[in-house]
Amino acid sequence: MFLLVAQKVFVPTRLIQTVDEDLITAVVTATNSQTQVRIDELDARAQAERHVEKYFAATEPPRNLLYERRSKQYENKGNIVKARVVDRYTLVRATAASFLAEAHLATGYPMQLLSRLAGARRSEDIGQRVLLFKDADEPIVYYVAASAHYRLDLFLKTARVDAKFRPARWHLLMVARHLVIPGAAPTFDNKRFRTWVTPFVDAVWDDVEGPALFVRAAKVIEMAGVDVTRSSLRNASATQEILRVLPATASE
Repeated sequence: MFLLVAQKVFVPTRLIQTVDEDLITAVVTATNSQTQVRIDELDARAQAERHVEKYFAATEPPRNLLYERRSKQYENKGNIVKARVVDRYTLVRATAASFLAEAHLATGYPMQLLSRLAGARRSEDIGQRVLLFKDADEPIVYYVAASAHYRLDLFLKTARVDAKFRPARWHLLMVARHLVIPGAAPTFDNKRFRTWVTPFVDAVWDDVEGPALFVRAAKVIEMAGVDVTRSSLRNASATQEILRVLPATASE
């Protein structure tokens, strides 16, 4: 097909129309070298993200959340509670903080985390760091991270957790998870993750245990003596110091 742009000037154009998500993903990925597409936009059609979106959509009240795989996909739906919609930018940060002990990256360097989206296929230089949104990942990984973030945000807004800790919210997620389930998380594609993470998701959704858990997490951060500022918390040393004091406070 050719479109007439100016007199005697023609531009070749190819139109592809389909509702097949896999075909759309293949076309977008193949043509990305010619068209500038942001890394997070490219990843939106990855198979793993579609699995996560469906998993969120199947959750029921009061634990229901929605994953915004595409920008503004729920914007014009009046029956949606916006606070329960989690976007990719937030979800990646919550996941890294909760399960990878990377609260400092979630605080100060979120684009480093976005560079590790598996579906975007631009992760050649990440070294040994964990890829996010791999096709084999268990969707519950991302749902639990989103749940913890949603509940913490609610507790901060309602003063059940002191608002002065808002700059440390990613570290609060990290500490809270370790208080409930100490140690490293299973790999995200490990089916054992489903049962391993249950105590944590149950805790954050509990109306009594949830806020109490994050209050305990805040006390750990205070005990670590780190400044509750973004400039301080974006340093790996802050994360390391908080994790260092955790064993001494877990039993208190």
